[in-house]
Amino acid sequence: MISSLFTKFKGVLMTIFITAFAILGAYTLYLNYRFNSTKTQLAQKEKDYEELNIATALAIVEMNKALALEKDISKEKAINQNQKIEVLKHSQKVEQEIIKRGGVNKNEKRNPIIVNF
Repeated sequence: MISSLFTKFKGVLMTIFITAFAILGAYTLYLNYRFNSTKTQLAQKEKDYEELNIATALAIVEMNKALALEKDISKEKAINQNQKIEVLKHSQKVEQEIIKRGGVNKNEKRNPIIVNF
């Protein structure tokens, strides 16, 4: 019985098997293409990641340099500010000493002028 069915539908069965193998082959080719494209995309992403890591490391180094420069600038500003304060203190002491001696003529628009010394 099976053999009689096989002989009657031999052409149909062969067509079904050939079609199934063709579909299976096409699906295998599709999977291979997807695998290769995914592999290429992964390689590109890894390359981009490495470039990003390098760029990040360079940015960190440059930011540290900029931070050190800012620290130096702020130190210099603080030193200059302290020196200005010291100069003002000394100039006020000198001005008070001159006033004590009585030899200062003050003009409203200018600094004190020494008359007698």
